[in-house]
Order: sequence, then structure tokens, then C-alpha cells
Amino acid sequence: MRAVQDELANGRRVLVAARWPCSQSSKAGGGERGGACVLRGGRGTDGIKAGFLARPPQSPGCGVEMAFRGRRPEHGGPPELFYDKNEARKYVRNSRMIDVQTKMAGRALELLCLPEGQPCYLLDIGCGSGLSGDYLSDEGHYWVGIDISPAMLDAALDRDTEGDLLLGDMGQGIPFKPGSFDGCISISAIQWLCNANKKSDIPAKRLYCFFSSLYSVLVHGARAVLQLYPENSEQLELITIQATKAGFTGGVVVDFPNSAKAKKFYLCLFSGPSTFMPKVRDPESAGLYPLDSLLVGPRTC
Repeated sequence: MRAVQDELANGRRVLVAARWPCSQSSKAGGGERGGACVLRGGRGTDGIKAGFLARPPQSPGCGVEMAFRGRRPEHGGPPELFYDKNEARKYVRNSRMIDVQTKMAGRALELLCLPEGQPCYLLDIGCGSGLSGDYLSDEGHYWVGIDISPAMLDAALDRDTEGDLLLGDMGQGIPFKPGSFDGCISISAIQWLCNANKKSDIPAKRLYCFFSSLYSVLVHGARAVLQLYPENSEQLELITIQATKAGFTGGVVVDFPNSAKAKKFYLCLFSGPSTFMPKVRDPESAGLYPLDSLLVGPRTC
């Protein structure tokens, strides 16, 4: 079975990702960087010195439940149905939503700590309408986005985003050759893997499949920065357990932890040695939590 097949949408080329990674090789960025799925090459970042020095939190579980207010989107059904044409339209027309998404993409890119002035080849998981990808392009990087919602990808195509787009389910793995990407960002996506929308969905297994394949497709020593809205401390622990089992090290950066409205969680993962401190906003209040400090069972404030 082919891992990637072409599908025409309004005369433009879309890629539909199946469950298995590509076996056919191709050159990207002047070297063997990936298979048929790797559509555009970027210069590599061999030996990225990225890391995370963190101080233990006094109470890592406190306030996690306040990370998202109101009815949670993932409680409304599977993402491919929730993010329909009406929802996708908001990500194109709502100026506040566009501003928030763009700022979070900027923060995620900042935490990647990529080499200055060097274009990199990045993966955007849950790319949606391409807002975060646009930021990557503006910063001079090349990118591929994967999303499960056809409506959101249609919106990205209508906006003429510069990245390449794949329709696929991250819970079934990332369909690329090992060592394809110099880094990865994700905005408001991975918490969806914590919900079972059908009997065959087992959140822990889907998370592990996602993280293990993500570990594989990253260049050794690269980072992934995943912004998320954990529903509670147990959900955050579930996510970090599976990331650790897949081989990642790193931690969670919490911006504005004392603000229920502005609080943002960034899961910073490293696929190799971690020796570099990320830039932290508002050092007096930002939380820097290593993964192992979060794996201590249920917590109460």
C-alpha cells in the first residue's frame, strides 16, 4: 500500500497520508533527508545544541485545570468533524484568533532555539489553516503541515500558504522517513489525542504512536515544541509519560502561570542531549518543569 497518494482538490495538489511511512527515498536539502513524503528541502542543522535546564515546581499540578475555560472543543466530537467549514472560516476571518495563533507559533519557534539566520525544514502538526506555518515562512523556514481536518486544509490552500500539506491522523503516526525534520511545532493539537472518539481509540497507545514516530522523523538533537491545553494534571501526566517512553527528554514551559486567561503550556521535547536554556518570558512568573517532575501520579493543590 502506498504511504502517500495524490488527491486533487480544486485543481491543487493535496497529500493524503496513510498509516505507514514512505519507503521510497528522495534527496532534500542536498542530502538523504527523507522519503517521498519530504516534499521540499531545507538546509540541515547538524548537531543542534538544544536543551532544557529547569527548576522543580513547588506545585506542578496546581492550576492545570484552569488552562482552558469554557466548553472544550475536544468534548464536541472528533476533530475532523468539529473543525468543519464554519470553524475553519473563523481561522481566516477572526482577527483575534489569528493574532493568538500567530503569537503562540512565534513563542513555539522561539523555544525551538534554532540557529540564527539558517533556514530549517520544520514539521507543523495540526497545522490547520496554515496560520502557524505562515509565521514559519515569514521567519525564512520551510515547512510541512499535517492536519486531520479537510476543511482546515482547504482553508490553508485558499490562503496560498507556502508549506506543503498532508491530510492525516497524528494518532496513527507521522508518515516520514527518519531524520527528515530539523524541528517541529504544534499549536493546540495534541490534547485531542487524550480523547477516545470510538471504541478502538486508546489514548495512551495513540499518544505513544504519535511520540515514537515524531522522535523518529526528527534529526538527532532536534526539538519539538508542542503548545497544548491540558484539561487537568492527569491528562498532562498521560501525555508526558508517553513522550518519555518514546525516548524524549525535556520539560514543560508555562508562560504566565498565575493568569487563568493568559496561561500557556508548551511541551518542549528533545531528541538528543539537552544543554541549552530556552528563553523564558517573564522569568519572575514563568514555570520551567522537567518531565520527570510531572510523572508523580495524581496531584491536588
